[in-house]
Amino acid sequence: MVGGLSDLTERKQSKLHLERLDPPLVDVFVANGYRTAKSQNPPEAEFIAAEIEAIIRDPAMRHRTLGVVSLLGPEQALSIDKLVRSRVEAAELARRNFACGDARIFQGSERDIVFLRMVADSRNHHALSGLQYDQRFNVAASRARDRMYLVRSVRLEELSTLDLRRTLVEHFAKPVESNDEAGSLIALCESGFERDVYTELFNRGYRVILQVPAAGYRIDMVVEGADDRRLAIELDGDEFHGPDRWAADMGRQRVLERAGWTFWRCFASTWSLQRETVLAELLPQLSNMGIEPLGALERIPSLVEYREWGREALAGRDDAVGGMLDEAVAGDADDTRAPAV
Repeated sequence: MVGGLSDLTERKQSKLHLERLDPPLVDVFVANGYRTAKSQNPPEAEFIAAEIEAIIRDPAMRHRTLGVVSLLGPEQALSIDKLVRSRVEAAELARRNFACGDARIFQGSERDIVFLRMVADSRNHHALSGLQYDQRFNVAASRARDRMYLVRSVRLEELSTLDLRRTLVEHFAKPVESNDEAGSLIALCESGFERDVYTELFNRGYRVILQVPAAGYRIDMVVEGADDRRLAIELDGDEFHGPDRWAADMGRQRVLERAGWTFWRCFASTWSLQRETVLAELLPQLSNMGIEPLGALERIPSLVEYREWGREALAGRDDAVGGMLDEAVAGDADDTRAPAV
């Protein structure tokens, strides 16, 4: 169901692509959110409009395209579209390729930043299941190139285990099994060969990410530099990458090269016999690409930012209700007071 979100955590790149956004997933719980009789959620709409305004004001985000996807249908998107257009100039939204709608209008197209809107609240969230919703959710969850916001007014424990929205919230809660704060990157190495290469780069201060998903494939390791410079490293174990696998491996590499990746490959036997020679080839290539040591990562970086929004408004609403109750109680007390003689 969340294959699209797994693609997002790949942080897909191309030669002309902007610097990636960290984290790629933002989970927003709208504390004062509620679903109206017409299946609108005004507080969710307000958060999205305010966040889009902030993105447009941010010079670092000036080239990012934007989209808003409603999981229920096009009617819910119309309210956000109207709200955003009342606050942001039409020319700027056109430059951002801004679009609002359900998953169908995004079929075959992507945006750099996408807001995924649930609408449901803690009282109104009947389970969504079945092939129709499964397909809709898959399309919706795969429209973001760099960052996906999940905007919701319902908590995980309030959703049925049959509800596809629960799977979505669970993915944001734990996007990959290995994304544990105590998890060491070197533990992701699948062979002694990979551990050796990783350790050589790590000890020199390079930032190395292991087992990186990309366009449905997986890259053994990626060395990251400033300004989003990256080198993909493929380490071919002789027992697993014989002549019968070479054509398939090169076909996969060509697909990823067309997507903007640059590759460096090495066989385990070559590394074992000529380690220093291999390093003398790899390190200058990194330097020529402008990839310098940034400080090594020992642990897997976080993929999700969690936010709560509307808590103050909710507290204000509770205070107002409490005030009304106090006035009503005081009024009742006055009514029962003995008349003056």
